Amino acid sequence: MKLVIAEKPSVARDLARILGAKQNKRTHFTGNGLCISWCFGHMCELVEPERYNPHWKRWSLDLLPMIPENFNLQLRKDVQEHWKTLKSLLTHKDTTEVINACDAGREGELIFRYVYQLAKCKRPVQRLWVSSLTPQAIKEGWDNLRPGSDFNRLADAARCRAEADWLVGLNATRAMTCMVRNAGGDQLLTVGRVQTPTLALIARRDEEISKFIPQTFWRIEADFSTLSQNEQEKLQWKGTWFQKTATKASKEEKEASERFLQKLEAQKLCDAIKGQQGTVIQAKNKKKEDVKGDGDGEGNEEDMDLDLDYS
Repeated sequence: MKLVIAEKPSVARDLARILGAKQNKRTHFTGNGLCISWCFGHMCELVEPERYNPHWKRWSLDLLPMIPENFNLQLRKDVQEHWKTLKSLLTHKDTTEVINACDAGREGELIFRYVYQLAKCKRPVQRLWVSSLTPQAIKEGWDNLRPGSDFNRLADAARCRAEADWLVGLNATRAMTCMVRNAGGDQLLTVGRVQTPTLALIARRDEEISKFIPQTFWRIEADFSTLSQNEQEKLQWKGTWFQKTATKASKEEKEASERFLQKLEAQKLCDAIKGQQGTVIQAKNKKKEDVKGDGDGEGNEEDMDLDLDYS
């Protein structure tokens, strides 16, 4: 019997329907020589510090850093009942091989590896690698199962991520919290491998905004007019002067290209081109859609960029 393990019940149902395992046993599906069961996401997790060393239960700077010689796994408390079935299937004498059908990615690989490890399963592993759950994708993936060992590096990367989260999160959180408490504070200060750098980006941006100093600048706008090609209609538009920027210039760079920091410079340019006739050397039509429109077309407008030459 081949045991297929999906990442969640809904995926297991799709696999069972398409692969012919039609008998619903509540905790798994059977049929066509298959047994299909599932995880509930991350069913296993790294154990808490005190499970490695009883002294680590106490939060103290003197006990840091906490670095286990080997990382151990424990089962989440809310999946105990389903785990009994899953472990039984993984170690059952009729199970000839296990097929990892968890999501195609680093976390999906880790979910399966942790379950396989905690159950102490020794059966050979195949990998169902699909990025879509359409019948065609599942059938193609099933016809092209790959050895589980092909994904050992992906599993190693996933383990490194989980263990790094443990080392950084638990050690740094305790260090920061203990330092604050030693200084008279009483709050918990959480630190995380992803959380803290992200928070730093937000804090830095907030600081930049608070230190922003408004700066006066001037822009040149002018009214233009010309006759249409058949000279039957007078065309009019308002234009804004800007200095040419690189094609891939940022929004801030494009906005800066329209600004004069000295009024005198803007005035000189105004005086030089006022009343002069320019030549259109480049025109670009752009259609804009007002997302606030009600769908009747009234929210749409056309915008044109014109480059004028006064030389």
